[in-house]
Amino acid sequence: MDEQNRNGQYIVEDENDFGIIVSEWMRFFWINRFIIVTITAVFGIIGIVHVLIQPKQYTATATILPPQASDAKLTGLLSSLGGFAGEVSASISQLYPDVVKSRTVQQGLLDADYKGKTFRSLLQMRFKFKDNIDDNLIKVLQNSIVKSSVTMRTYVFTLRVTYTDPEIAAALANELLAQMEVFFKYQYKSIATSQRVMIEKRLGEVTDSLKVSEDRLLQFRESNRTTVLSPKLQMHEGRLMREVQINNTVYIELNRQNEVSKIAEMQLKPVLNILDLASPPITKSNSSRKKIVFVFMLIGFGFAIGGLKLYPLIREYLVMAIKTYK
Repeated sequence: MDEQNRNGQYIVEDENDFGIIVSEWMRFFWINRFIIVTITAVFGIIGIVHVLIQPKQYTATATILPPQASDAKLTGLLSSLGGFAGEVSASISQLYPDVVKSRTVQQGLLDADYKGKTFRSLLQMRFKFKDNIDDNLIKVLQNSIVKSSVTMRTYVFTLRVTYTDPEIAAALANELLAQMEVFFKYQYKSIATSQRVMIEKRLGEVTDSLKVSEDRLLQFRESNRTTVLSPKLQMHEGRLMREVQINNTVYIELNRQNEVSKIAEMQLKPVLNILDLASPPITKSNSSRKKIVFVFMLIGFGFAIGGLKLYPLIREYLVMAIKTYK
């Protein structure tokens, strides 16, 4: 297509620019075909070696449902933890990823028994830490072995444990569920116990107040057999009676709450609604070997193209630098 410049002259654009570029690239590939193929093949071999020496990995999966309606009491109790607990069961589900990676839960995992040994000794045989064994093992668990997520729509919590042995992967996942259950049971019991202790303390105070107010009313009536003729005595007696009535009402309510708190403390139960326990996985969780080799070859291909394109520029720069130095 022709365009007119400022001087009234016409500049003719080459409509075959794209064809020229393609032919230049084809010529470039053909001239350097042996170098490109060799470098790509070398990177492919590196990818194959990487795949062969990479240890096999297996991922065991377990799932937990959010607290159900039957756990409404637990939801209310955990909500009293403030910033730590959510206001609804969905919020409690969102706690699970933090709880499963907490030091409390993972320390319990390391101390737990597995076929006559502890998980600590089992993991130590693999990772061979010499110093700060528990700290280092917990870091490995948190960063590499244990992964978790919560589905936003259903609030189902999914726990994934990746390890070189499928049976150990499943055992680790199930033990983590057990430690989470212990954690929540302990929190539940702590809250229930603290509430009971608080109510019992207040009940004792109110019992003493009720006894004092009853004694004062009794003493007043014994000292003032006839109060009908004295409005002042009638008013004082009314105040003493209201005090007894108030203390008695509070006493009855606290006594009821004390019985409820005792029952709640005794009715402890597992708080994790486990949908699926982990079972030893059959297939490996490693990325596809073909994909890994292909990625290595793609990197090699790009490295070869980039190197060949930059080589003339680098050579020219070096020649100029040598001439300048001389």
